[in-house]
Amino acid sequence: MKEELNKNKEALEIASKKSNELDNTTNDIKDTINNLKKAPIVKNITLFQKVIEIKL
Repeated sequence: MKEELNKNKEALEIASKKSNELDNTTNDIKDTINNLKKAPIVKNITLFQKVIEIKL
């Protein structure tokens, strides 16, 4: 019984560590995607402003 509990405890600890690593990786990916989404928008706004200035 104790051996089974120890095995389950070890498995739970391993699963917890992997879950935390996955959460960190997911957050890193989300940050990267958000940074990629922002860059083109800023470039497009700047480009449109330049076009408007040239037309005026």
